[in-house]
Amino acid sequence: MNKIKLEDITLNHIKILKAVDDCGSFSKAAQKLGYSQSLISKKVKQIEDYFGVILLNRSPGSIGLTNKGKKLISQTLNLVETVENLQEEFQATFSAEGEDLILGATNLILEVWLKQYLQRFQLCFPGRNIKEIAVQNSIFFSNYQLLEMNLLLNSCSGYKEEHHCTRLTTHKMLLVSFGANKYLNEQSLVKINDIDLADIVLLDEVHQELSKKGFLMNKLSGVQVLHSYQNVLNYVSENQKITILPDFCQADIISQYQVITLPIQDVNEYRIYLHVPRFSELLISAEGLVRSFRLNQDNLESLPKVNLFLGSCSPKEENVLLM
Repeated sequence: MNKIKLEDITLNHIKILKAVDDCGSFSKAAQKLGYSQSLISKKVKQIEDYFGVILLNRSPGSIGLTNKGKKLISQTLNLVETVENLQEEFQATFSAEGEDLILGATNLILEVWLKQYLQRFQLCFPGRNIKEIAVQNSIFFSNYQLLEMNLLLNSCSGYKEEHHCTRLTTHKMLLVSFGANKYLNEQSLVKINDIDLADIVLLDEVHQELSKKGFLMNKLSGVQVLHSYQNVLNYVSENQKITILPDFCQADIISQYQVITLPIQDVNEYRIYLHVPRFSELLISAEGLVRSFRLNQDNLESLPKVNLFLGSCSPKEENVLLM
């Protein structure tokens, strides 16, 4: 009974067997492949044990394939060569050194969130020129109007069925007060119903997120909405208003303004989703990116060189997502 099982036999056994036949000796085959002679002998014995036949004629000064050995090589060598060729092709394609990586996202994600996590993208997509495309209207993603891009970052898990979607981060919503401090009252948390909506100005992306909560749709219908993150901050600062933003904006805001921020207890969290076309070569790198968030690697070192370009795009464009 053969002790060697099918799962113990690899394509390398075939490659070694062919090398021994080509070289006419175990020692020369070992030198050619960079293995020890004992390993070559072991692999040949294993494949002979599996098939239960002699695959090499061993005679003084000459080693060659038997008829069964020749039949095995003739029917399997093409597979070995095909796998090796595909490996070289895939690696050459996957390296993509110096190629553009088109990264699309809404204004808030690009202007604030991505600045905090750009180093992770640099590490997971080395050698790529990351080109950012800012979508001016957050509703753009729900209209099935697509940008020409390789990766998509947004706050919506349901985008396109042919995309692989993964949540990267989750953020609490904050009430940001630029002078309307009546909401404090020594509370560490506020509720949405505690907020006078007449005082509030919202970024369109945040307005869309809050509107997902059914009971807020009518209340938010008359709220002033702006389409630029920086315009929102400037306006609420000048007019002593309040706004609501994800907590990843907090550090950026307090570096520019004197504000008070409070967590909001009962509104939807703001989630960042990564969308990658299925069957895309980028999926492998994207998996590494996702793992970096899962492991919460905040101190990444040895960052590769990445060139960053800024761009913009309106929802009227009708390009197609690269597959």
